[in-house]
Amino acid sequence: SLLKMSLDLIKGFKSKEELDAVLPEIERDLAKSMSSVDGLIADVMEIGRRSEPQVGKVDIIAVAKTAEADVRKVYPELEKSLRVEFSYEPASFEMNVEQRKFERLFGNIFSNAVEAMGEMAEVRDMRETDDDAAKSPAGPQRIWVRVKRSKSPGASSPSKGDITELVIGNSGSHIPEAELPKLFDTFYSQGKKQGTGLGLAIVKKVVTDHGGEVSARNTEDGVEFVVRL
Repeated sequence: SLLKMSLDLIKGFKSKEELDAVLPEIERDLAKSMSSVDGLIADVMEIGRRSEPQVGKVDIIAVAKTAEADVRKVYPELEKSLRVEFSYEPASFEMNVEQRKFERLFGNIFSNAVEAMGEMAEVRDMRETDDDAAKSPAGPQRIWVRVKRSKSPGASSPSKGDITELVIGNSGSHIPEAELPKLFDTFYSQGKKQGTGLGLAIVKKVVTDHGGEVSARNTEDGVEFVVRL
């Protein structure tokens, strides 16, 4: 593991100067290891927890950007190589969800995307306000988040029957069509060396706990996860 490798590396240094020279890299690797352990513990606790979501009005874009920042802390080498795009309307997009659970949802999908794409880079955070603008030019490695709200057929009033769709995608990777239905199964991992098979299972649990549904699909640009609430 990264943790054991880092500790073994520290033991091998004969002087403080040698250690100081590689300390930033060791600190980064230790941060990744601790984040991985924290994430695994959180996933195990979530998968075994049976409770109703404590919902409240949440700015879902702010939650997504917080999750993005957390992922960048774990993978600082992505600062100049990963482009993250946000497309939404209006400026503040409120949803009735449990904030902590949706932070986990975005964090798990973002981490999954980083692992699937590999660690390459360029950062851009852009706000679009229509579907055409959301189709931005394809970059080398990118993640996109699109949020839109539509009216459910037969809704009795403007405030009832809203359907919110979150689309979270990443470029550069595709999943065999036969494997797509299995992605959200507990302990299923699609070709990731460090995969636990819990991340996307947690995503499904969070969504179903909120009365929604989640699916995955291949697109021309890569893979998208679609959450409907």
